[in-house]
Amino acid sequence: DAVADPRLEVFDGGSVQTAENDDWRAGDAEQFARLGAFSLPPGSADAALIVDLPPGPGTAHAWATGGGVVLVEIYDPAAATRSKIVNLSARALVGPGEQLMIGGFNVSGTGDKRLLIRAMGPQLAAFGVENPLADPELVLHGSGGAQLAANDNWHPDIAWSFDAAGAAALPAGSRDAAVVVTLTAGDTYTVIVRSANGATGEALLEIYE
Repeated sequence: DAVADPRLEVFDGGSVQTAENDDWRAGDAEQFARLGAFSLPPGSADAALIVDLPPGPGTAHAWATGGGVVLVEIYDPAAATRSKIVNLSARALVGPGEQLMIGGFNVSGTGDKRLLIRAMGPQLAAFGVENPLADPELVLHGSGGAQLAANDNWHPDIAWSFDAAGAAALPAGSRDAAVVVTLTAGDTYTVIVRSANGATGEALLEIYE
């Protein structure tokens, strides 16, 4: 059930639109290969942008006139120079069965990297989100498919990590999910967010360095 014609829009921290694309430009194809992104068929209606972003928060919106599944990808070609991505989040509708949110990421470099990963549901109501997912659950997998971590309701023992990562605090006893993990660099990881009780609602996946 893939979206037939997605559109991509980028906004800065002040909600001002800074870039947009409907159908990707053929001249960008060489950049896809350089960044390790898979190629796109000539003339496809997929969307893509190559942009310079200012420091601070930003938002990418993917939308279409019809419903369906869409994949949003962010590649950082110069993470070791002046700036880098320190956290990212994605919001989507999550429900029973195959109505999952799936996030994939790669940790570059060498050594280990400590990350805070959260699946927010109930706390979204505090930010005015209608129909938040009542009980999200997250599962982290390695590139070989092995389960590395899982959580249904976050534990207060990791509350220290929220402030350390610049993440919003969570009310004690909330049904949001969160884990702190130490991952090996040079590998790819997948986070699955699903509904723990079979209900449907809006969920937010967050990954913090």
